[in-house]
Amino acid sequence: MYRSSGAIYKVAGFQNYRPAQGAKMKIGGLYTIADDYFTRFPFRWVLRNHTEGRTDNLGFRPHVIAFRDQYHKEIYWAVPLSQNVPKYKAAYNSHVDKYGSCDTIAIVRTKGSQDRTTALMQNMIPVTKRYIAGEYKDMNTGRASELRTSDRGKVLALARGVLGKHRHGTKVIYSNADEIYDELKSDLMIERGVKAIKASPLVAHNILVKEDERSKITVALVSEKGKGIPGIFLMQIEERQGEPPQVTKIPITAEHFARTVKDFEQASWDKATLRSQQKAASRDTFADKLDKAEDKAKNASSAQKPSTRDDWVR
Repeated sequence: MYRSSGAIYKVAGFQNYRPAQGAKMKIGGLYTIADDYFTRFPFRWVLRNHTEGRTDNLGFRPHVIAFRDQYHKEIYWAVPLSQNVPKYKAAYNSHVDKYGSCDTIAIVRTKGSQDRTTALMQNMIPVTKRYIAGEYKDMNTGRASELRTSDRGKVLALARGVLGKHRHGTKVIYSNADEIYDELKSDLMIERGVKAIKASPLVAHNILVKEDERSKITVALVSEKGKGIPGIFLMQIEERQGEPPQVTKIPITAEHFARTVKDFEQASWDKATLRSQQKAASRDTFADKLDKAEDKAKNASSAQKPSTRDDWVR
């Protein structure tokens, strides 16, 4: 869309902001997700931990970290596991009977265990390191638990396929994944904005312009040093023919802050798309170039012939 060096376009959930954790995560590993995540995203199909009322640090649901998002590398896609095998086995069988196969549920095992569990691609969620509580550990050995190698490969492949279907419009993920994904993208933008604030006392991180024949609107994302998050705002300058410029300051707390930036994000995208289409339309094929060369030669030859009445009557 547009080049960004600290754009912030949504602030919902910012009160839960905390710096991202630095621990590295292993793709295919089992990790637990902090309760803060489920408090922030209390959606029906987001499978929560079972830590309510417990003080033994148990009850965390394991998730398979399936892969990093292809568009935002700081976001990972996590597949929850459930021990309620009979329930999901029945759902799996029903899906197979109806469609011939099922890629949203898989029966798997962890290494060193004969107990079965279910990997639920249908409930997969996006997550960032900030919400990772830690590795999921075997209660008996205290070591990090992991899926069997064959099961891990199966889950990773199915998860990628399910997300691909979801992004192409097939409803295969039930967990409000898109809404959560947008929130996490906002967090990442905020983190970049915070870094930019520390680096400059007053800086315009983005300048977006939308214009037509009669008006021009310029929006700059600005931050003031020493004021923290309240010091982030949009400065909008609207210029219309025959009218004095109107300057509006939109603080990050304003309800229409996110909408304003999204409008310009879309306008920038539309403009880039139009420019690309125009460029593509202007490209001549090799045959077109030959035709034009022949026409040019014919015109040059005609210009050298003396003009007669008979020439132009024909």
